[in-house]
Amino acid sequence: MKRSYYKLSGKLLFKSIVMVFAITMLFACENNLNEVYNRTKEASWPGLSAYDFQLERLDSGKIVLKLNTPLMEKYDGDSARTVFPKGFKAIIYDKNEKPESDIRGDYGINYEQKDVLEARGNVILMNFESEQKLYTELLIWDENTKKVYSPVPVKLVSPDGIAYGDSMVSNQDLSNRNIYNFRGDFDVPEQDTISSDTTKNP
Repeated sequence: MKRSYYKLSGKLLFKSIVMVFAITMLFACENNLNEVYNRTKEASWPGLSAYDFQLERLDSGKIVLKLNTPLMEKYDGDSARTVFPKGFKAIIYDKNEKPESDIRGDYGINYEQKDVLEARGNVILMNFESEQKLYTELLIWDENTKKVYSPVPVKLVSPDGIAYGDSMVSNQDLSNRNIYNFRGDFDVPEQDTISSDTTKNP
């Protein structure tokens, strides 16, 4: 799997490191270092926090994602991730570094090792060229496949009408959609796939 690179900026806070050190000292008196390590490596607090944070994801020197958030929390360990607990707004770029889509949500998780961004709560994905907007409560963007997935109900608004579905898979620009249990007043393009099978997952 290809690896992406990141540019980070914001007001960094290292207070979580102090908490880890304090807990380490607390247990060190009665436990060996291995036990202390096991207690702290998957800690529930972030190892790094930042306010007014901006993340830029690069692939082969080209920008593919630019994300802004009022608060970032980075967690280390086996399930390393970056969390945006106060919401975020991100721009997805195409292969020519042209802004393609806008995605935002009340909560977000960036899995760096998987190149996956997960958006939760009042999620909106908008394509700039087609002016289509997708509304849902959970959306996953996969940088490697250039696709978005929503395993929960969706609402798609476009100049052609409004459509609803129980889940959806599409390209990141909202083309080549696969909508499950499609319904609504909508002119369906030939590229779309419609399914009434609500048990099938994206």
